Amino acid sequence: MNTLRLSRALLAGLALTLPVAWVDGSMAQGRPATQRKAPKGPKLDVPALEAQLKSRNAGEMRAALAIARPAGPAAAPLAPTLERILRDGLPSDLSIEAMQTLAAIGSETSSGALSTLTHHRDPKLRREAARALIKTRGPEAVKALRRCMSDGDGAVREVAASGLGQLGAKEMVPDLFVALDHKVAEAAGAIGQLCDAAQCEQLLGKLTRISFDILSPGFDQILFRPTSEVSDDLKIKVVGRVREMGTVESNRLLKDVQGRWPAKGSKKVKQAIDQAVIATEGGAGAKPEGGAQ
Repeated sequence: MNTLRLSRALLAGLALTLPVAWVDGSMAQGRPATQRKAPKGPKLDVPALEAQLKSRNAGEMRAALAIARPAGPAAAPLAPTLERILRDGLPSDLSIEAMQTLAAIGSETSSGALSTLTHHRDPKLRREAARALIKTRGPEAVKALRRCMSDGDGAVREVAASGLGQLGAKEMVPDLFVALDHKVAEAAGAIGQLCDAAQCEQLLGKLTRISFDILSPGFDQILFRPTSEVSDDLKIKVVGRVREMGTVESNRLLKDVQGRWPAKGSKKVKQAIDQAVIATEGGAGAKPEGGAQ
């Protein structure tokens, strides 16, 4: 009897010292309570949302888009329906919301439908289509954005040039130079993201003809690219050319780069930047900004 009482007492004490995970059974499933997966959000009712999108009722369609857009890639089953209704035509505001939803989904298969909207007569829709193509990506997106750099609307041209840089479309660098020569300012930053050594030097050569403020985003991009893409020697050359400008604008760029230079970045390039900041500090503002544009 004493032995039985002792056993019961030991079991009771052990139960009190066990972690909560034993009580809720999660340890029996092989993981501690702190590592349990968070509950998933409610699944989209795809058939119901498709019915709303096909209804042609503006309120129903807008309600469906408001549910689908925050879901992002989880709303991918709705992409074909969205593409179809865009091709069929929608009021301007709904077209924009539908394109934003396709951008949130980010499916490359949507690039074809979005490309057709880059021909729309309304520049607002062309701009939104270009923005969405940056998210859906793929060869069709690159082709459409290249064409958009010749659009009659300046904002469409800027979005397209920036988008080609974001998509890593290195084959488009020659086209970006053409756009830059036609005063598409965003082309400079895109070139800086994509240029090979010769093309980066070509961008430097534009300093005699194009405003430094337009070119500086390209130089910024070059300086922060990995050494596997842009050598330290070329980066130092960029710093040197910016230093030679000796203007308020060049000093501002150098200081900005200096402040953002990564702790593990090239020491050689950092030294060149530090020296250039000092060299342009005293003369900043003494020279007018170079460039003709």
